[in-house]
Amino acid sequence: MLYRFSLFNARTFLFVCALVFCSITTLAEEKIITGTPLIIEGVSDELKENIQLILEMNDGRVPFSILGFPRSNEYIKRAIVNSLQSFGFYEANIELNGDHNGWIAKIDLGSPILWQEPKIEIDGNSEIVGLLKQELNLVIPNVGSRVNHKEYEQIKSSFIQSIFAKGYLDARFVKSSLLIDLEQSLGKIDWHLDVGEIYTLNSVNFEGSSLSREFLWRYVFLEENTPYSQSLVFKTQQSLNRSGYFKSVNIEQQVNSNDQLVDLVIQLDENEKYEFRTSVGYGTDSGTKLGFGWSDQRVNDFGHNYLATLDLSKIEQSTAFQYTMPLDGQKNEWINRFSYRIRDDDVARSDLTSFESRVIRQHNLLWSSQFAVTVATESIAKNEAIESYLEYLVPSWQISYYSVDDPFTAQNGWRWQSRIRVGLPELSDPSLKFFQWEQRIKSIWQISDRWRALYRGHLTLTDMNTDDFVSNMPISYRNFAGGDVSVRGYRYQTISPVDSEGNLIGGKHLTTHSLEFDWQFIDNWRWALFTDAGDAFNDKSQFELKNSVGTGVRWVTPVGSIRIDYAKALDEQKEWRFHISIGPDL
Repeated sequence: MLYRFSLFNARTFLFVCALVFCSITTLAEEKIITGTPLIIEGVSDELKENIQLILEMNDGRVPFSILGFPRSNEYIKRAIVNSLQSFGFYEANIELNGDHNGWIAKIDLGSPILWQEPKIEIDGNSEIVGLLKQELNLVIPNVGSRVNHKEYEQIKSSFIQSIFAKGYLDARFVKSSLLIDLEQSLGKIDWHLDVGEIYTLNSVNFEGSSLSREFLWRYVFLEENTPYSQSLVFKTQQSLNRSGYFKSVNIEQQVNSNDQLVDLVIQLDENEKYEFRTSVGYGTDSGTKLGFGWSDQRVNDFGHNYLATLDLSKIEQSTAFQYTMPLDGQKNEWINRFSYRIRDDDVARSDLTSFESRVIRQHNLLWSSQFAVTVATESIAKNEAIESYLEYLVPSWQISYYSVDDPFTAQNGWRWQSRIRVGLPELSDPSLKFFQWEQRIKSIWQISDRWRALYRGHLTLTDMNTDDFVSNMPISYRNFAGGDVSVRGYRYQTISPVDSEGNLIGGKHLTTHSLEFDWQFIDNWRWALFTDAGDAFNDKSQFELKNSVGTGVRWVTPVGSIRIDYAKALDEQKEWRFHISIGPDL
């Protein structure tokens, strides 16, 4: 009987516990959703948000405990005190009225704690001590400003990290205190820092890549047996990531504390050697576009690569083979490209066979230049009859400036390109003598969190006899305006001088401008208003700007904005036109 009675009691006890647990859990789930309402009065939005964060409030309510019980007034009051002290208000008077059905916190902040002159001692060689004191002068809070614990911790953390980045890996705080004097309402920073000795970079080794060490070293900003710098390690990692050869780059730091030495192991995960690409696109001017490509990313261990492409659209079909040889430095390249293109549009049908050799030099993160020589043959036909056959060699030089590293993510900045082309009569048939100067500029201004202004300008000036231009100038170097990325509201390349029969022939000169304002109404979506203007012409007497206005939406993607625009030409009786384009804003 004793055994049965004990078993019965045990089962009863377990049943009751389970029932209580389920009840508490259900109650907790219900009450966590509702919680206790709390109204906070007498503080700024910044302080109120921090109090709500400390109390984990949701929709103005303080959630109940894990057991489903309301938080006590002492718990709420203590959380408010801690929150206010972190912002320097140590003498606040908090009046909490109400009950567990709802609280009202009336806060009188009182006098804040203000910073006084800090006491900072730094042990180390005079050069680094002087540099660190200069850095501290820029970040230490001003005397008389309000104490902010979060700001203090951020300064302290970033300061020690900046010392590590300079190669002083043994740096440590002997003392780091924030002293609060309640009687005088003053706060004081009291630090004693031992910097230690700078470490030396002993060696750099690569793993996981078939590319030669000599080639990989072009992307490294460090030198062996020199003072170690974490900032240069990070710069090296970014450089290798942006090279285009690797899926990922990890750098392992092996520290020898006894000898103050650092060995780096750079672990590389290469992209696939061969890649087949396909693309489908659409442009209002060109219709559906199909693209195919085959590439070899690593022809040899010096990073040579090639790309073969086939592109098809309504107005143009082309095939090309491009071979790229990296030169010294990171983004310096020698590109040789053979292409064949058939183009059939409102101007004429042209068959172009060309070979271009181009050398690209990246002078720094922002400036680059290109020198190229193009050798080509081109036949131009109208009404199925060949009107001209051209053979020419045209050298060109281009300089580019980007005010930002990444044009796909830029919110402020500008881009400028200047190109010069020269036609040499001795190297062309028929004689082709011209000088052409082309300028392009794009700018973005961030007006507010959601509004931006964008400007796009294009100017081309050609020094050439007009009759020779009309009869001999290759289609590639003639100027037309109108279309998706020119003057919207007009059909593609329909702004142009015409011959006696009304055929579009292109102009010696070109100017186009676009001003746009866009507004981000939800993440990754923008609405835009714009106006465009432009003209292609042969002399000043023909110059007359064609204007348009329009609106559109932008879908922001990793490969650039997809733009759908609806524009109206203002200078002619034309219907509204749709335009679709894709690419970076800058």
